[in-house]
Amino acid sequence: MILSFSSPRLSGSLVAPSSKSYSQRAILLSSAIGGETLVTPVSGCDDEIVSEGVARAAGSSIREEGSGVRITPDFRCPGSVYVGESGTTYRLAMGLLAAMGCTVDFNGEPSLSRRPIGWLLEALSRCGVSFSPKGDGFLRMDASRVLPSPVDAAAMESSQFVSSMMLFYALSGQRGTVIRFLERPPSMEYVEVTAEVLRSFGMRVGVTGKGVEMHGDVRSPGTFHVEGDYSSVSFIVSATSLLDGSEVRVSGLNRQSVQPDSALVRWLERNGLAVWDRDVLVVSGGSTGGIEVDADRTPDLAPVAAAIGISTVEGARILNYGRLRYKESDRVASILDMARRFGARVDVSDGCISIRRGEKPGRVACDSRDHRIIMAYTVAAMALSCDLEIREPGHVAKSYPSFFGDLRALLGNGLRTIL
Repeated sequence: MILSFSSPRLSGSLVAPSSKSYSQRAILLSSAIGGETLVTPVSGCDDEIVSEGVARAAGSSIREEGSGVRITPDFRCPGSVYVGESGTTYRLAMGLLAAMGCTVDFNGEPSLSRRPIGWLLEALSRCGVSFSPKGDGFLRMDASRVLPSPVDAAAMESSQFVSSMMLFYALSGQRGTVIRFLERPPSMEYVEVTAEVLRSFGMRVGVTGKGVEMHGDVRSPGTFHVEGDYSSVSFIVSATSLLDGSEVRVSGLNRQSVQPDSALVRWLERNGLAVWDRDVLVVSGGSTGGIEVDADRTPDLAPVAAAIGISTVEGARILNYGRLRYKESDRVASILDMARRFGARVDVSDGCISIRRGEKPGRVACDSRDHRIIMAYTVAAMALSCDLEIREPGHVAKSYPSFFGDLRALLGNGLRTIL
């Protein structure tokens, strides 16, 4: 697919796609408790579909209802589950199925098998769970002798490990202080996302700098409402801010959200490019200042920041970028390659990548299969009004299947697509 931008300007209204961070947790949790749960809305992204597949493998009946899915659980331990390329599904399902005493084979895509999971295996092993390699990079888990006990958390690569253990303790009955933090987990806000989901399912959960405390029982809320996704919307709103004369109104976002990627909206507000009209976010085009993103706290904003850096003289700084190497791609290499293809000025030092606008290219090719990198290429190409060839555009469906459709609706005549 080739995108050709002609004096692009974004204008109109957008309903934010639902947050897969919330929907995946709710779908998986709904499969292991009593009572039906309507999870709504869902975006139909690949990661949600994979989570639904795990729920079905564990006995749940799932049917579409309005803009959501109704989950009727009938839990049984699956012999195997397919987790695709979804790190969230893989890690959270591991804790959930361990709590239910399952012996299960995990299967998925090769890129996922290379992502870190060591701390989670160690934590579950301390609770009587055993693991053995299958030869394809994935694992067989035997939780038939599970014995829950509190764990200490330190030196981990992902907050998803903590979230997985939270599901484990919620379903296995361990209460009180279940996780003690010896150091702050990365992307701590996602731990709070998990806590919010568990609270919606009836539990009392406290998250502090010292650890996680749990009380109460898990039960279906009947309906779980999924808030809009700041991670996906960040690509549209950043593009809007970079294009003079643009204005986009975004509904469906929770103004008080704990999602870490809401930090981009606060940055736009500080630059006078975003305001709230009640519950609608209004973003306008104009002059931005330089942006700085801490990839340890908001890793999914790193590709967005890179696109802003490529497009502006003020540029972008990406701090603590090491953990970006273990995403759907090596995002350090992907970001540097993207910046150089767009002719940007790049400087890499210990713990910081700096990117600033350079010579404008005539045409750029994107051969990445990483959903967030593809969307970042698109933002940069729009801002620079250069043609973009995307070799595999379908991969945006991992998180934001309607991305290109939403973009076409907002750009109107400013976009010409050659398939």
